[in-house]
Amino acid sequence: MMLAVELRGRGAAVWIALVLTLGMALVACQTTTRGEMVPFTEAQRIRYQLGETELRALQYYLSDRIVLERVASDAAGRVDRGRLIVRSGTAIHQVLVERGTPGAVEPAAHVGPAELGGYVLEISFERGASLRFSAVAADGTYSLLAPPDSGFFTALFAGWSRPQRFEVDFDGAKWNVVAGSDSRLLIERDALGKIARSRRVLPGVRTPDAQ
Repeated sequence: MMLAVELRGRGAAVWIALVLTLGMALVACQTTTRGEMVPFTEAQRIRYQLGETELRALQYYLSDRIVLERVASDAAGRVDRGRLIVRSGTAIHQVLVERGTPGAVEPAAHVGPAELGGYVLEISFERGASLRFSAVAADGTYSLLAPPDSGFFTALFAGWSRPQRFEVDFDGAKWNVVAGSDSRLLIERDALGKIARSRRVLPGVRTPDAQ
């Protein structure tokens, strides 16, 4: 009888220790959550003097869910990315990029000045395939960019009348954006502060004879 009581006591102690361990793990997870998320804007890029190097170093996140679709060709033997659905008897490739998905500029991706101001950023949410973002919204936030062949006036007035559906280049093909056409890039507010603190300004070196 005494042995049985002792075993029950040890079992209870084990369960208490397990609960405490799980509780500490949950607390640790909560303390490593992301910082405050803010839209990435052209005003921020100018204020913090972010060039190509800094833009490549930032971690980006997606503000809203993006859904891409295109009609599957008869020759397509498999779906490399996304999924295959059937709608009204037509096979359609579909790619989903969920809200909050982290993205980055891959080493070979393009980062360069845009014709209408700001930069064009090729952001990958999966290795080897990217979407283009630029400061095309009226508030200067970096938003999903329609392809260059959409026309000058389409790009010029994109911030005032963003098309709800347009095509984008993705993974070597053109896809219809059926949801998330106004998706924006988000960054952690602290990321900008870290870049500002890490930047050094060299005072220069004068020769002994310089006045």
